[in-house]
Amino acid sequence: MKQNKIVSVIGMLVILLSMAAMVSCGGNAKTVTGVWEQTESVVLSDKIYCYFDGKDKVYVATTLDGKDFFKVPGASGDYSAKGGKISMPLTENVKCSFEVKGDMLTIKKDGVVLFKFKKSNVDANKIKNAK
Repeated sequence: MKQNKIVSVIGMLVILLSMAAMVSCGGNAKTVTGVWEQTESVVLSDKIYCYFDGKDKVYVATTLDGKDFFKVPGASGDYSAKGGKISMPLTENVKCSFEVKGDMLTIKKDGVVLFKFKKSNVDANKIKNAK
């Protein structure tokens, strides 16, 4: 009897962990939280940095020297990231698919890559407080 309960508990844990893994694969606000450095874009030619605050705000800035950051006009604002879809000012608030693999973030619309970012170690406050 005890052995059956242990097997049942282990089975339930496996199911719960599998469900959690499936949900996290969908991508959400926590998956994109932090600072990302653009590596590829079909939209912008200048290198940009995005800071996703993990709540609902994205801050976008650029730099010429890696020290002084400047806001990209019209690019910062509210964002939503749920179920593998993201919308923000950079996507003109259109829902686009996104995927995080390791330290890379890819944003696509209709299968076309709009942006690729890599995780950055730039201080989030530099992006958030850019002039």
